[in-house]
Amino acid sequence: MITNNSVIIPRYSVDDAPEWIEEKGEKAKLSFQEALKTRKVKMIDAIDLNYKGGGLHCITMSIPKRKAAIKEEKI
Repeated sequence: MITNNSVIIPRYSVDDAPEWIEEKGEKAKLSFQEALKTRKVKMIDAIDLNYKGGGLHCITMSIPKRKAAIKEEKI
């Protein structure tokens, strides 16, 4: 997710994960930092989101503007 000042990307490593998984995550973070130099890159744990069928995109999608409530007419 890209914001005005930062980029938030998923982290998929867990405490007992093999070292190569953490290394891949750090390489991904460096790639984003190189591509988007004016923004701070932050990683968040995304494993729970993914196991529940979602991801960063799913929880950050736009919410449509709500239309004004329709007044009910008294009969």
